[in-house]
Amino acid sequence: MEKVDWALLISILSFCAATASAFYTRRMAVQDAQRMKRKSPILEVLSSNPLRRMIGSPLRGGGYVDIEGYWETRVTIRNLEPTARLKINAIAARRGVLISDRPSLEDPDKPSYDRPLQFPLPSDAFRSKIRLGYSIEVFGTPHRQPSGGDAVYPLIYSKSKLAPSDLKLDWEWLDGQPK
Repeated sequence: MEKVDWALLISILSFCAATASAFYTRRMAVQDAQRMKRKSPILEVLSSNPLRRMIGSPLRGGGYVDIEGYWETRVTIRNLEPTARLKINAIAARRGVLISDRPSLEDPDKPSYDRPLQFPLPSDAFRSKIRLGYSIEVFGTPHRQPSGGDAVYPLIYSKSKLAPSDLKLDWEWLDGQPK
């Protein structure tokens, strides 16, 4: 082999090494971008039970009675992001299932105080999306849970029993960054 052949071989090998390095760098950049992306909040459905109302005084033998056609679902929503607070909404898979127990959050013209739910409810109380009105703190905030993410535990009222597949979250970061 002559010097020209060696030069050609070295240039081809250096081109292959530069190409492999470029692909490796691109792959690492994509992985870094995914790792640095903010983590979505987690929704867990803890229980879904018929809604009950207390009748009478517990000291005088009062008890609970189910309110027909209404359910309360206890959920946990966790923020696993260490840098940003978020506010959340709940969205049902079926239309007109969720009940807004805080009318002032849904309609800004209503007074800011909230009254307890009065049954039976009018048909306009049922929605497919409700504002939960919670702002979840940053993960690991000292006055919140030190592990497992900072969480809120709202009750969601509905016309039917809710499974985890029936609910999803809509949220926005309070610092304005898109999802």
